[in-house]
Amino acid sequence: MKKRLLTLFCLVATVLLAACGVKKVDAGDFIKTTFTGLDTKGELVYQVNTQELVKEFLVANPKADAKTEAEVRTAATKVKVTPSKTEGLSNDEEITFTFSADKDAEKYFNLPKETKVKVSGLKEAKKLTAEELAKIADVNHFTRSGRL
Repeated sequence: MKKRLLTLFCLVATVLLAACGVKKVDAGDFIKTTFTGLDTKGELVYQVNTQELVKEFLVANPKADAKTEAEVRTAATKVKVTPSKTEGLSNDEEITFTFSADKDAEKYFNLPKETKVKVSGLKEAKKLTAEELAKIADVNHFTRSGRL
């Protein structure tokens, strides 16, 4: 009888502890990237979208109290990413983001070791003809005396 009661108590305690845990959110899903420039000369602008990261955490954990929410907001600002390359980018090239954070952030977020993003949207460079160049450029030829 004591064994059954002890077993039942352990089972109930396990269920309660499991229910009280937080559901972690994957931080790798919240990198916002923008590629600008020309193909082979592109540049990367990036950031961790901390507002969306916190929002997703609160959706996944609707019973989070105000204290937990404040801790999550602070922890989200400590999620850092480092890209493998930010300049001289070409379309279809892969950029690898490496994650780092402190223990507070790891309590609330799953931090992948790395995430890969494919470069896209860079414009192809256009070769100008002599006529097109003449339209956009004002070329004056001066002689040694300073006259046209």
